[in-house]
Amino acid sequence: EGYLSTFRNDFTDGICLKATQLVFEYLPRAYQEPHDVEAREHMANAATLAGLGFINSWASLAHAMGHAFGGFFKIPHGRSVSLCLPYTLEYMAKEPELTRFRDIAHALRLPEGDADEPTAAKAVIAAIRDLHRRVDQPLTAQDMGIDRGDYERKLELLCEFAEGDGTFISGVRIPEREDLERLFLSMYDGQTVDF
Repeated sequence: EGYLSTFRNDFTDGICLKATQLVFEYLPRAYQEPHDVEAREHMANAATLAGLGFINSWASLAHAMGHAFGGFFKIPHGRSVSLCLPYTLEYMAKEPELTRFRDIAHALRLPEGDADEPTAAKAVIAAIRDLHRRVDQPLTAQDMGIDRGDYERKLELLCEFAEGDGTFISGVRIPEREDLERLFLSMYDGQTVDF
């Protein structure tokens, strides 16, 4: 998020990309082998770098939605923001002239780093979802055991709290209420964000 933030800068760009590389390389190892000291050390470094990166460039929509979602449904911060991330990235990718997914694809050594921005965006988002599967991160709110009726009843409050979050304004695309509702609903059952 920090790399795609409208508040990004030269200092945060490198930090955010390195944190992303470390997460993709070492999180599956640390998850599968909890006693792998090297993997855990690199994940501690990744977490620190990510914090340094996004605190100076600011997080965006995934954090705004994740803060609301996690708060209302008692979901830990990392899980809630991680759940929101692919959906919010799909939403931002609809403005390819404003995003930099090709850079992220290059950092992750994805072949789509040499493709156009929309193709790179799809590849990066697919890689994130694959990483989620590898570490047993639920891909939908429904996968987290949240009742659909309860979710829909809280939809207005979820949107209100997300809109009031300080990170809401730093994405390359800021949703109106209707789009925000659609994002939360897409996140519930895993619909592709095509709006």
